[in-house]
Amino acid sequence: MGGGELLVRVIICDDHKVFGHALAGVLESLGHEIVLIATRPDAAVAAALREPVDLIVMDLGFPNGDGLDGTAELNRMPSHPPVFVLTARTDPEVVSAAIRAGAAGVLTKQSELSQVIAALERVAAGETYVDAQLLRRALTPEPHQITEARRIAKYLTSREREVLERIVRGESTSRMSAEMGISVTTLRSHIHGVLSKLNVHSRLEAAAWALSHGIVDPPSADDRP
Repeated sequence: MGGGELLVRVIICDDHKVFGHALAGVLESLGHEIVLIATRPDAAVAAALREPVDLIVMDLGFPNGDGLDGTAELNRMPSHPPVFVLTARTDPEVVSAAIRAGAAGVLTKQSELSQVIAALERVAAGETYVDAQLLRRALTPEPHQITEARRIAKYLTSREREVLERIVRGESTSRMSAEMGISVTTLRSHIHGVLSKLNVHSRLEAAAWALSHGIVDPPSADDRP
């Protein structure tokens, strides 16, 4: 996005009109198309059903509607666009709920604009993104949960372990497939195996699980795509 290399069609869903239009202006200045600035989650869902969309930026708090419900509904669509949650909320429960609802990215509105744009770029390209500080606050397992997680991790095959490490780094499907030298179909089979064994429903949830339980080390700046 920042360099105008990946031009995407975006729906912004935020009941604060000033914020929504300001973000839209920034994205349009970078060459992206704003399909809709919605003030209710149901309007965003309806628009995503009507026409092709590459990314949905979703707030969580609405006078009429719930951003978490909207995110979950979008993820039930057969070919759904990724949902990036951009919220003023920072409480751990909300962040955890956004991940469980299927958000591909989570960030607070207090973040620097450059960080927001970079995160949107990654999610639009098929990767995942969550602020590390938010993740640490949101997911602090009990000792017995860490022990159980380590037991579960032993059942991952070597390929599944590599896939999990790449998921934690936020790599896209195309990058993983190319660097691992396997087809997208085979890769998706490995991803399905990881999600099934960890009993999670999305890549971001898998990354959160692996990081919070100490199964995979946090990626360094050099490791990030």
